[in-house]
Amino acid sequence: MGTSTGLHGHGVDPSLAASLPPRDGARPPTAPRHARKEAPLRLAPDPSTGRRKAAIRPRPALARRGFRWLASLFVALAALLFGTARPVIARSPLEAITPTNGATVWVVAAEEAPRAEGDAATSTARITFLHGMCSDPYRSCAAVRTLADGRGALACPTGNGACGGAADWRGEGEEKAAHLDVSLGAAWAHLGASEGGRDVLVGFSRGAFVARDVAYARPGRFRALVLIGAAMIPDATLLQRSGIRRVVLASGDFDPARRTMVRAAAELTARGLPARFVPLGPIGHALPRDVRALLGVHVDWALGAEPG
Repeated sequence: MGTSTGLHGHGVDPSLAASLPPRDGARPPTAPRHARKEAPLRLAPDPSTGRRKAAIRPRPALARRGFRWLASLFVALAALLFGTARPVIARSPLEAITPTNGATVWVVAAEEAPRAEGDAATSTARITFLHGMCSDPYRSCAAVRTLADGRGALACPTGNGACGGAADWRGEGEEKAAHLDVSLGAAWAHLGASEGGRDVLVGFSRGAFVARDVAYARPGRFRALVLIGAAMIPDATLLQRSGIRRVVLASGDFDPARRTMVRAAAELTARGLPARFVPLGPIGHALPRDVRALLGVHVDWALGAEPG
C-alpha cells in the first residue's frame, strides 16, 4: 500500500491529496480533530494559486452543540463568581462558648438594632443556625449574624462530626438532636434567653438536612424551619406532628437544589403546612452576602409575625 496522507479516511480521495500545495514545507492541511467525524472535507479553489485545497463545512448540529456548551460555561462561571464569594463578616464579633459535649457554640446576644426595610417588629426569638458539610462554623455564623438583629438571640453550634480540620455532622436524627440538646442548652443559659415558644431552626446545605431530622426527633421544640440550599422535600405530616407551623425554603438562582426546593414549598403548602420559596439571587450553593435583607422578613413570617 502507498503512504497515507493526513487527509486519508476523511472523505478525500488519496490520489487528490498529492495535488494539494504544502505551506512552507509543512504537511498538507488536515481537518481539526473535533471536526473529523462531524464535518466531511470538500475541495475548494484557492484564489491565490487556482489550485484546490481542503475546506471544512461545519454541520449545523456542531454549531448548536458549541452554543449550548458556551451557554453552560457561562452559567458555571457565573455560579463560580457569585456562589463562592466569601460573605462579609459581621460588624460585631461572635462570642464562643464550650458546652460539656466539647463542641463550640458561636452566640450573639439578643439586642435591638436597626432593621432592614420591610422587617417587622417581633418579640424575642431564639434562632439556631446549623452549618453545612465540612464548614468553617465561625464564618457561616458571621454570614447569618444579622438575622438576630432586632429579633432575638442567635446560636451557631458546631456539628458532632469532623471533616479533616473542619466541622461536620454524623449519625441519625436522635444522635444529632442529643448533641444539640447540650449545645443549645448551654448557649441559651449563657445568653439568658428563656424559652418562649419562638424557636426557629435554620440550616444551610447539610445543616438543612440536620434541621429537618432534629425537628422530627424533638416534637414541640421548634416553631419554624428555614432550609437553605438543600434538595429535599420534607414530610409535611411529620413536621406538623413536631409542632412546625411554617417552613421557608431558599436557594441561589444557580444552586442545583433550587428546582427541588421550589417543588417542596408547593407540596408542603398543598398538604396543609404553610411554606414559601425564597430566591437568593444570582449565587450558587452559598449563603448570600446580605442575609437579613433577603431572609429577614421571611423569618418573621415563619415565626408568625406576618400573615400567611
